[in-house]
Amino acid sequence: MHQHYVDLSCTSVTPDCPVENTIYGYYPSLPLNAFFVAFFSFFAITNAIYGIYFKTYFFAYVMTVGCISEAIGYGGRIMMNKNPFDEIGFRIQISCLIFAPAFAVGGGLAGGAGQDAELRAKGTNTMLAGIVFQVATLVIFGYLALEYIVRTRRSWEAVSPVARNYAQKTSFKLFTAGIIIAFITIFTRCVDRIAEIVGGWANPIMRNEVEYVILEGL
Repeated sequence: MHQHYVDLSCTSVTPDCPVENTIYGYYPSLPLNAFFVAFFSFFAITNAIYGIYFKTYFFAYVMTVGCISEAIGYGGRIMMNKNPFDEIGFRIQISCLIFAPAFAVGGGLAGGAGQDAELRAKGTNTMLAGIVFQVATLVIFGYLALEYIVRTRRSWEAVSPVARNYAQKTSFKLFTAGIIIAFITIFTRCVDRIAEIVGGWANPIMRNEVEYVILEGL
């Protein structure tokens, strides 16, 4: 896969350091990234309020932290809109827009490596290992969930009336649909991110902002 030249010695866009020499090769869209900052900030607050009201503390904590992380990550991309060579903005977005501590560590290493190729490679490999692990756990989850559904349907008559009535509720159906949609979108994004990282920094997949916004925003 073709990789573009990246000048890690540049600190701002100049005639000698064009935007094409950045890792992403473009100015991240201000309107799009501002929208996602507002979007995830809104849902961080909403999840926290609902979690306290309905006493679903752990679920609310996980969702709120995830939304805050996304909002901060898109804030990093807004910083890169002003200066695509902004090292701090790059570190923030590469670390926060990935859903796992291992990925964040890898993103921090890769983003802070500068011209240290060995450290950058370690960070990249850490992120890749984390994403592959997440894909593996998603596959296992999907298999177990599907097996549970099949077994439940086959022995539906043995299911208690209370459970059967609950399964017919609109709220339960919406929750189930939400899980399915989340599974599909996260799995798709993880697979795409593997291809993105394997292709190396500044590869064509990494430089496609439209694809990035669609898949990351999912």
